[in-house]
Amino acid sequence: MKKSLKLISLLILFSLVITSCDKNNDSENSIIGTWTFSKKIITQLEGKTVEYDISSIVDMSGEITFNENGTITNQSGFIPTWKLVDNNKVIEITYELDEEDKENGKEFDIDKYPFSFKGGKLIIEEADGFLANTDNYPDEGNMSFSEFNKMFNETIEDIEEIDVSMRYYMTRKN
Repeated sequence: MKKSLKLISLLILFSLVITSCDKNNDSENSIIGTWTFSKKIITQLEGKTVEYDISSIVDMSGEITFNENGTITNQSGFIPTWKLVDNNKVIEITYELDEEDKENGKEFDIDKYPFSFKGGKLIIEEADGFLANTDNYPDEGNMSFSEFNKMFNETIEDIEEIDVSMRYYMTRKN
């Protein structure tokens, strides 16, 4: 469930990137606004450095909105909060844990995602992600590892999920 919440927070984060306008100005480099996914790249696969564009084999739908009031709006109905930290180079997302995930009085989880802007795109880095194998769990993931193997000549079909680092490219929604 904790991994599902992390995935939801990432989806929320990715949805935030499309329409952006700053509180103080209309800078292209403001994270505030609504964003959609345009590309997803795997940069680490089980600890190995790679550069795999998986945009054609994963769900690219959805949008995320970073609101000026520090909340995130998305299609899941899950409403975490966000703020910029580390000299405005990292998005910190805080979300409330479900009852089954609360441990030792911990009520919230915090994830941090370095980000940048390039060519009108919001680029978000995720260092400790995972992908679930839809060959084994069709309701939980959005990627077939057998398809992944064909595209990238990897042998991962017997694994339930893989540890990855990802780079998400998002486009501002007009």
